[in-house]
Amino acid sequence: MTAIAPMPQPKLEAAALDGAQDPPEAIKARRTVYFKNEAFETPIYDRTKLSSGDTISGPAIIEQLDSTTVVWPDQTAKVDAYGNLLLEREQK
Repeated sequence: MTAIAPMPQPKLEAAALDGAQDPPEAIKARRTVYFKNEAFETPIYDRTKLSSGDTISGPAIIEQLDSTTVVWPDQTAKVDAYGNLLLEREQK
């Protein structure tokens, strides 16, 4: 049996985009990380401490309980108004 029923849609509220560039309070460590055989001293960010509007320039690692996001040297990660991480590659 298959049932189809309308479901109420959640109401998402956008947060203000008042974050920081490379927010220092979210950095929990620094490690040497290799990207294409080149070593970079890389900040490690705590995902739970990032806010809407925060922008992180690569290279960086963003750690959270259930995943790890790698931001390559030519990328930027931005936290949108709903808490999503959006990665963009720099145009060359």
